[in-house]
Amino acid sequence: MGSHELPTEYDAGRFFVRPITTQGVALRLFTDTGGGDFLQQSAATRLGINAESVSFGEKEVQVAAWPDFTADTWIPPISVADDPRAPELKGRLLIRPDDEARLKSDGMLGQAWFGGRTWTFDYPRGQLVFHAEAPEPASSARTSGLGFPTRADGTRSTHFPSIEATIDEATYPFLFDTGATAYLTQPAQQHFGGPARRATCFVTAWLFDQWHLRHPDWPLINGGDENVGGQPMVEVPVVTIAGIEVGPVWFTRRPDRNFHEYMSSMMDRKVEGALGGSLFQYFVITVDYPRAVAHFRVP
Repeated sequence: MGSHELPTEYDAGRFFVRPITTQGVALRLFTDTGGGDFLQQSAATRLGINAESVSFGEKEVQVAAWPDFTADTWIPPISVADDPRAPELKGRLLIRPDDEARLKSDGMLGQAWFGGRTWTFDYPRGQLVFHAEAPEPASSARTSGLGFPTRADGTRSTHFPSIEATIDEATYPFLFDTGATAYLTQPAQQHFGGPARRATCFVTAWLFDQWHLRHPDWPLINGGDENVGGQPMVEVPVVTIAGIEVGPVWFTRRPDRNFHEYMSSMMDRKVEGALGGSLFQYFVITVDYPRAVAHFRVP
């Protein structure tokens, strides 16, 4: 099969796939390497899906089989072999109550969908490519290792990748997060222009505050992101990843516990935030999950 360009909508630094079922139902699915995998209830209803109720932990959840898509809008299903979720969910879509006002899509494809495979995120072209076999990296590409949590038998307990970046002469681990999104307030929209929802990077509050103390000249938008009670955003002039310097890059402040406690509990190490499209916009990135590497190239 080789490489397959997916039916992609590129929206302000984020990738949505737009498959159409063999029954003619079109879907808009948000792709997020730092997120989960689910279908919204309204989309399941449109698809006429026969959902199954299964026990998941202490609650009952609804799950559905992967839909069949037309050949020209095909996207790969969740790989049962590489799905790190509970056995009740393997290879299937969890159906969740609608949160359309927040999500703006029919569902999300996240770590279980991406895991075990190789992908190219071509930010300049706005294209997402699935590779049945990992391609040889371009001669101009630079490589960075990825970290994943593993069980005692060596299998991965999640597919949330960690990656390192250097900022202000210090190196930190982050979540590789193509879905990192800011919900811009009016002042921030006036600054950026374009859609109110756009790609960003996240950073823990303590580190954000250190940057601001050291560099009061770095551009700051107070209350720029509506999430978590309205958080400030800062423009970092230079970020180095895989040995390549790029910038500027916008970061959004997040409470320390969001990453030190919640996200880090599902990763191989403690992370200081998430790297997303406000950084990745400069690159073509091929992410090889089986080999735990990412190849970065500036076109």
